[in-house]
Amino acid sequence: MRRLGRGVLLLTGWLLLGAVAALVVQAAEPVSLTDLVFQKARFDRRVVIVSGTVGMMEGPLGSPRGGLRAQSFWLEERGASVRVIAPPLPIVRPGDRIEVEGTYQLIPDAIEATHIAPRFR
Repeated sequence: MRRLGRGVLLLTGWLLLGAVAALVVQAAEPVSLTDLVFQKARFDRRVVIVSGTVGMMEGPLGSPRGGLRAQSFWLEERGASVRVIAPPLPIVRPGDRIEVEGTYQLIPDAIEATHIAPRFR
């Protein structure tokens, strides 16, 4: 009887761990930049994929020891724009058409990008 109780407890633990892991892993959701900008609360802390044109660059974000830690720029599409904080590579320039995947945060109203890819017209 004791073994059965331990086995059930172990199985319950594994099932609980699997359920938590499933909640943590989020699938990226393709979103138009316009929808993101006009429905910010809906996408808060969600992984999104947006595409657009790199607008104003805010410059590289360096570290105290020197070197490029991240880059910050505005992504624009059809009059809507959102700030993107991205890894240092690949380097983007104003006018580049790109696709950005990352977590949108309502505060500071930016996408923390994990992946950037070129978009060809």
